[in-house]
Amino acid sequence: MANVNRRVTSKKSNKQGIPLAHNKANLAAIDSSAPQCSQTQMQAILNQLPTNEFCFSLPWRNQCPITLATKCPENGWLQSYYENFVFSGNGMKSFIALNVGCNKGTDAVKMLRMIDRSVNLDSWRNALKAAAAPHTITPEVCSDDDSPPSSSMVESTPSIVTAQVHCIEPLPITTEVLQKATSLTNYASKGLQIHGTAISSENGTVYFPKPTHQREDLRDFEKVEVGTENKGIGSCAQMEEQEKQKHCVPVSVTTLDSFSEKQLPEDSIINYILTDVEGYDFDVLLGAQNTLRRTEYLEFEFNWKERWALPDRSLTKTIEFLDNLDFTCYWAGINKLWRITN
Repeated sequence: MANVNRRVTSKKSNKQGIPLAHNKANLAAIDSSAPQCSQTQMQAILNQLPTNEFCFSLPWRNQCPITLATKCPENGWLQSYYENFVFSGNGMKSFIALNVGCNKGTDAVKMLRMIDRSVNLDSWRNALKAAAAPHTITPEVCSDDDSPPSSSMVESTPSIVTAQVHCIEPLPITTEVLQKATSLTNYASKGLQIHGTAISSENGTVYFPKPTHQREDLRDFEKVEVGTENKGIGSCAQMEEQEKQKHCVPVSVTTLDSFSEKQLPEDSIINYILTDVEGYDFDVLLGAQNTLRRTEYLEFEFNWKERWALPDRSLTKTIEFLDNLDFTCYWAGINKLWRITN
């Protein structure tokens, strides 16, 4: 996650009775039949998530109250739901999750761990370090430990459902390390799949920065190393062609609908989508309308950078777009949600 980010969670109603709650330093969505908030409820949200000058004129300072409350969310309620649902004999046979812009793979591994406690975050991080050697890995913006197992799920309990967790990462140097780490942990056998592609609103080719291991003339935010989190589709877009050819590499880009059509079982329910693509999240959603119609839970990042600054890519437009797809959106915090829709 880059700086000054907020997470929005989205959820819609479904026949399996998924609970209507979500959170993260970003956004979430739920059943559009949710009633209009009362004045009292709206005032309570404003009191808990006030705004100040940092929200509008100085967002990069990371001092907006919404940013502080939602930049590194925790969704323990969602983990508990899947633990209880998977092991309570309710007939869940498959789990499908997509992590778009998965970076170091931490969130993708957390997705897999929600239904399989034999998956271990520390093991994954150790595998990443080994796979990246002799290079170091950029520190995580939001770092946490393995969540303690609930009473219903023993720590080493393997999954009893078939899992597909798709970790989609376009930065070539990071993708290579992710693939090696997956081999070292054998998590591919548990359902973790790595894809070296970009996701946006249309198919084609885009450029991403090459690694800068050997360059000492760059400031920290300009460097591109394993796990760099502040580089996206726009990083090479403004370069002159000669500079682009020197410092960037072409990467295939596809829509999430095209990806789902090729990679997922036809008409399957998608349990969880998380996007973190450095300002291009709405573009991902625009190319995912068919995919979203069969998705239970969506989480995406909102910030001040790149495409979010465009009038037709505003948060308001995004919420309206998701509302038309029967999602209700929430700010997502640490085991808390603040509704946005209605």
